[in-house]
Amino acid sequence: MPRRSLPLMLALAGALAACSDEGADPDILEQLEAIEGMRVVEGESPDPDARFFELYYRVPSDHHDPGAVGFELFMTLLHRDTAAPMVVYTTGYHNYIYDREVELSLLVGGNQLSLEKRFTGGSQPDAPWSVLTAEQVAADGHQ
Repeated sequence: MPRRSLPLMLALAGALAACSDEGADPDILEQLEAIEGMRVVEGESPDPDARFFELYYRVPSDHHDPGAVGFELFMTLLHRDTAAPMVVYTTGYHNYIYDREVELSLLVGGNQLSLEKRFTGGSQPDAPWSVLTAEQVAADGHQ
């Protein structure tokens, strides 16, 4: 797992862990919406035993400029169970398989978080290409 994705994954894992397997589960949708800067849209799941979410996480277009206009980084979450392992999928290209499971998720019966990177797919900052650097992408993950 890339270090740059760790803080966001920990926030998502915390939201998922906050759901109890006993009694009335807090709704995973509510847990995801509680993450500051996150916009969540529930969609049709490719798996009848899982819930599917499109996640839009607001990050600045330039992490060195506090006044920079932000944009929404696109992710998807296929959520089966809080006790299931989490598979994180990144491509470096747009999230073209956002509504499908990768083989590892299928093999382990896990949750799947698919991450898109800036300047790909719908993750388009209104900023010059000069902010497409490994440092800025890493900062998106730290955000």
